[in-house]
Amino acid sequence: MELKFLIENEDILRTAYFPDFFFEEIKIFAKAVKYEKILLFQSALHGKFLLNLGDAIIEILKTGNEQQVKAVGEPYTYEISLQSDPEEIIIKTLLKQEVIQKYSYPKEAFLKALADESKHYLHTIKKMNPRIVLEDQYQLLASCYVYFDDSPLFEFNS
Repeated sequence: MELKFLIENEDILRTAYFPDFFFEEIKIFAKAVKYEKILLFQSALHGKFLLNLGDAIIEILKTGNEQQVKAVGEPYTYEISLQSDPEEIIIKTLLKQEVIQKYSYPKEAFLKALADESKHYLHTIKKMNPRIVLEDQYQLLASCYVYFDDSPLFEFNS
């Protein structure tokens, strides 16, 4: 399984307005089968959305309770739950409390894909503009997504 974060207007990182980067739109695609790409999540204010998504998944892993994440600037709510046998992450897209799509992924594969893409995302934006690590939003995202992987996502001293 593979996840891909697509951020609108990444070039803003190369400008003096780089802190506004976290207000851009995000689309998260999942690719579980060769050639099949699915739009899993979509939201404006991607910094806030990714933080809420990370917090929700951490809560699911700790408690097993279903969590909802509201898309910002979109009419969707994402309902995420953990199924125990077999261990799968269930993601439902709701529009006005009505399920419009539902996907399930093996828990370990989903978490590995999330950790891999989170590391890639954080390293890429840091490489594009190293000053981004000084932003609170970057530090919050990094601390949230480090939970999904044993290795550190970044080092403050580098």
